[in-house]
Parts: sequence; structure tokens; C-alpha cells
Amino acid sequence: MTGIRKDVIFGFIDQALISLSNFIIAFFLIHCTSKENYGLYGLGMIIVLLFVGFSNALITTQMSVIAPAKDISTRDKYCCSMLLGQLLIFLPILFLGGAGVVILDKCHIVNHFDHVFYLAVCSAVFGMLLKEFFRRFYYLKLRPQVALAIDICHVAAVLSVLILVEFLLQPDDLHVIAMLAVAGGAGLSGVIGFLIAKFPTRMIDLRFVGDSLKEAWQQGRWALGGVTVTWLQSQSYVYLLGIFVGVSAIAEANAARLLIAPIAMLSTSITSVILPRLALMRNSGNSAEVERLARKVLYALIFVAVIYAGFLLIFKDLIIVKLFTSTYRNIGVFILAWNLVFVFQAVRSNNSLLLQVFRKFREITLSNIVSSLAVLVCGIFLIREYGVLGSIANLAFGEILLSILLWKAYKRTNKNNAC
Repeated sequence: MTGIRKDVIFGFIDQALISLSNFIIAFFLIHCTSKENYGLYGLGMIIVLLFVGFSNALITTQMSVIAPAKDISTRDKYCCSMLLGQLLIFLPILFLGGAGVVILDKCHIVNHFDHVFYLAVCSAVFGMLLKEFFRRFYYLKLRPQVALAIDICHVAAVLSVLILVEFLLQPDDLHVIAMLAVAGGAGLSGVIGFLIAKFPTRMIDLRFVGDSLKEAWQQGRWALGGVTVTWLQSQSYVYLLGIFVGVSAIAEANAARLLIAPIAMLSTSITSVILPRLALMRNSGNSAEVERLARKVLYALIFVAVIYAGFLLIFKDLIIVKLFTSTYRNIGVFILAWNLVFVFQAVRSNNSLLLQVFRKFREITLSNIVSSLAVLVCGIFLIREYGVLGSIANLAFGEILLSILLWKAYKRTNKNNAC
């Protein structure tokens, strides 16, 4: 077995582990806490994921692209400077966020404000930023087995805490405990990653950190814009439901979305494998084959999605009874709607993949801006009128619009290349 195949296998196992752990945590909360608390946990997690996305755009993705061009003797020093840069950027933001939470609580500005939960969210952001940095670092170092070990530590810590707390203490605020467990597990695995890395911290000064961040900002600003508008669109159902309907509606939407996790994981894994192959084809001048292979992958994903949708259509009532509590009995139509959204996401992702191969990140970001604005405007009407189903329909509309915009951008790219 070649080293590349081993890396792919480790990466697939790692992605499967992350998806499985999220799946288990969600079902644990569904069965052990109220719908409102599960919805609040979902709201907290999209905040965590937003900050992880910011870090990916500004720090880890740029590190993954820039570090290979550095002399091998200075790569660890460079990566260490990026870690310090991440801390310098995000620690003050998290401190201000925590202070803001305390002020909102003390001044009673927001009714029924769960300040303890949002402080837990701030700590989870810090832990996840640390863990995700070292996951990307070890993939960069071609040591995916260490990245997998880090995630195993994280998942084991989180699930152990939840199980022990539920069976020994049975707290009412299990969503707070879950968020603190995520924070502690991620922080622990991040510290383990740091100790294994043995970074030359004494060799780093602030000037070197500043130079590294300036270099990363060149392309990171476009990536940051892309992350922001993508989050605004993909997570619109969460924050718009929270504003116009309530956290119980977020719980129903997230519970239904759990059942498309298997095919979503398959899509993510295939994309991570196919992207470098398409890039190699493009570099060899075989642009026509790039599109042909990408379309084959898309048709395969749509075929799987249709088969999976048929399975859910036949067995959805049985699945809901077996996996969910009585408060989630009416989510059957939401499950089928999410499966339809996945089909449109597959088309959008495929078009985005083609533009990434041709390094058209600006076009991706601009297309995302247009579709995100449309989703925000339409979402307000659809969610106020149709609730959870309206939020999912709004996402489907956004994916269709973005697919069209990305496809037009790709055709323009092809036309310009031909000229």
C-alpha cells in the first residue's frame, strides 16, 4: 500500500470519526435534554464552527499552502509563528466576547439569557481552534495518524464526560455540560498535539510572527470573505429560525438533518480525494478530462442520494420512532427535504470544485455573496410563513442559485482559457 493510499484511508477514518461523534452527541442530547436546550446547543456550535472557519481561512489553509515552499529546516518555525499569530488574533476577540456575555447578564439586557452556556461557547471556540490547528499541521507534515490520534482523544474525552455526568449527576443543563466537554476535549487534544510537535517557541519573535501573518493575509482575505458568506448561507436556517421561531425549531431542523450525515460524509471524503487528482489533470493541460471526471463524481453522488432518499421515504416513520423521542415525531417531511437539499449541495459543490481546480477563488466568493444576500432576504419571508420547512426550502433555493452562478463563472473561465 502506497503512502498516498494510507493517507487517504487515515483521512477517511478521521472524517468518519468526527461525523460519528457529532452524531452520537446530538442523539445523546435529543434523548437526555429538552428540545430547547438541544436547539441552543446547535446555535452554540454554529458560532464555534464560524470561528474555526475564520481560522481556517486566515491561518491553517494559508499555512498548508505556504509552508511547503519554505526551506524544510524552517517549516516548524514558520508553523509555530502561525500558531502564535492565531492566538494573538483570536484570544482578544474571545476575551471581549466573554466580557460581553457577562455584561449582558449583569445588565439584564436580554431576557432569559443563558450566560453560562455562552461562556462555555467561548471556551469551546478556543479549544477547537487549538485542536484544528494541530490537525492541519499534522496533515501538512504527512502524519495523518497523529491527526487521527488527536481526534480520538477529543472524542473519547467528550463522550466520557457526557456519559459520566448524565448517569452520575443527571443535570438539567446537559447542553452546557456538552459544550464544556467539547471545550475540554478539544483543548486536551490540542495540548497533546502541541507537546508532540515540539515547536521551537524560543526562536520566535513578534516580528517573525507579523511577517508570517502579512504573508498569509495576501490570499487569506479572500478566503475569509468566502468563509463568511458561506456561513451566512449554509447556517441561515439556524440563526433565522432562532430569531423568528425559536430554539425548539432549530432542534427539529438539526434532528432531521442528522439523517443525511452518512451521505454528507461520503461527499466530503470523495471531494478531499478527487480535488488533487483534478488539479494534476489541469496542470497537465487536460481540462476537458477535469470536467468529465468531476461530472462522473456528481452523477454517482446524485445516484446515491436518490437511493438513500427512497430508503428514507420507505422507512422514515420507523426510523423516527426508533431514534427520536416523542417530541420529534413530526420531522418526517423535514428529513426528505434535507435529502433534496443535499442533491442541490452536491451540484453546487461540484461546480465549486471545478473553479477551485482553476484557482478562481475570487469568482467563488463573489458568487457566494450574491446567493447569501438572496438567501437572507427570502429566508425572512419563508421562515416567518412556513417555519422549519421554509428554512430548508430557503437553503435549497440558495444552493440552486449558487450552482447556477458558479457554473456560469466556470464557463467564463473555460472561454477565457480557450482564448
